[in-house]
Amino acid sequence: MSENQNKVVLTGTVINVDMKNEKYPKYTVKESGNAEYPMTITFDCNSSKIQTLPLKGDNVEMSGYVGSREWNGRYFTGVSCVYCKVLQKHKTIVPESVNTAGQFAENDEVPF
Repeated sequence: MSENQNKVVLTGTVINVDMKNEKYPKYTVKESGNAEYPMTITFDCNSSKIQTLPLKGDNVEMSGYVGSREWNGRYFTGVSCVYCKVLQKHKTIVPESVNTAGQFAENDEVPF
């Protein structure tokens, strides 16, 4: 099989980050654009080889290679990430009504 035949490139939004194994996190990316049925792919990453690890909500371009292994008569397929570029960081907006640290510092009473 040619190297280009199993390559996957996807531009989209990170919708899930699985950090059960911190060295090999899994990022689920949903395709952006005008697709009627957007593709969702989970990339297996090696955190030591990715320069900027994305966060949930970031717009990214990820590429990797599809691979499959056989174990006890069952086949397991995954996409190994080889490149990740964060195109736009997710912006967290904090509403004004949210309490910030130290707001009750002058009054030690519990605010309820």
